[in-house]
Amino acid sequence: MDLRELGYFVALGEELHFRRAAARLGMTQPPLSRAIGKLEAEFGAELIARGDRRNLRLTPAGTALLEEGQRLLAQAATLDRQVRRVVAGETGLLRIGFVPWSVMRALPRAMVEFQRRWPGIELRIDEQMSRSQVEALHQGTLDLGIFNRFLVDTAGLETLTLETTRLTAAVPAASPLARKRGVRLRDLADCTFLLFPQTWVPDYFGAFEAACRAAGFSPRVGQSVRQPYTMFNLVANGLGVGLVQDSARHLPVAGVVLVPIVDLDAPFWSEIAAAWVPSRLTPPLRSFIDGLRRAASDPSLRRRAARRRAAPRD
Repeated sequence: MDLRELGYFVALGEELHFRRAAARLGMTQPPLSRAIGKLEAEFGAELIARGDRRNLRLTPAGTALLEEGQRLLAQAATLDRQVRRVVAGETGLLRIGFVPWSVMRALPRAMVEFQRRWPGIELRIDEQMSRSQVEALHQGTLDLGIFNRFLVDTAGLETLTLETTRLTAAVPAASPLARKRGVRLRDLADCTFLLFPQTWVPDYFGAFEAACRAAGFSPRVGQSVRQPYTMFNLVANGLGVGLVQDSARHLPVAGVVLVPIVDLDAPFWSEIAAAWVPSRLTPPLRSFIDGLRRAASDPSLRRRAARRRAAPRD
C-alpha cells in the first residue's frame, strides 16, 4: 500500500460517493475504482459495501482503515513540511556570541525581528570574550560573533561594523565628578577603581595602567567584578569608580552617572563588529545579520551615540 492509494481511499471514505471523491482528487471514477479494488485485494477484505452505489458505506475494515489512514496521511504531511523547512533552512539553531556591553540596543531588536520571521529556529546567545569568539567561529561552534574588532585577527571572517564605543567612568551620583560633562584621567587619581577581571583583556588593562602613570598616578584597584550590575551597585554605594564602555548608558541604574574620560583615545575605543565565516552563511544567518544592520543604523540610536562621542573635553 502506498500513500497515494491510501489518499484515494480516505477521500472516498470521507465522501462516500465515487463521483464526488474522484472530482476532489482531480481524476475520473474508473482509476479510483481500480485503486480501491487493489487495496481490497491487498487486505483480502471488502472496504466499501457497494450494495447501493449512491449510498456507499464503510465495512468494519474500511472504518478502521479510514481512521488510521487519516492519521497516517496527516503525519506524512507534517513530516513533509518539516523536512522541507529543514532543507530551506527554516528550522534549527543559530548560535550567537557577544562581548559585554556590545550592541545593547541593536542585538535585542535584531533578535525580536528574527524570531518573528524565523519562528522555527532557536536563538542561543552566549557572552564570550572576543578572542574565544573568533576561535569558536573557526571551529564551527558559533554561527555569529559580536566582538571588539580592535582586539582580534579577523582573517578568514566577514565582518560588519555595528558601533564604536569609548571607555567611560561610572561614578556615584553624589560625587562632584557626576556634575562634569567630561573628566580627565588626572581627575580620577584619588579614586578607587572597580574593574572587570584583568585576565579578560590583559593588554587593555596594561594600557590603562600606563595611561594613568603618564597622567601622574598609579591606579588603585578596589574590587574585581564580573557582572555589570554588581559593579553599578558598588558604584552607587560609593565604593569606587567603575570603568565601562559608554554603551552602558542603555542600562541606567539609580545612583550611577556615566562621565566620559576625554583624554583616553586608542586603544580605549572599541569597534564592535559582527563576524561570520562566509562559507557558512545560511539564509537565517543572513537574515539575522540584515536585522542587526538595520537596528544598528536606526537614526535614534545613532543620534544618541553621536551625542555621547561629542562630549566636551572640559
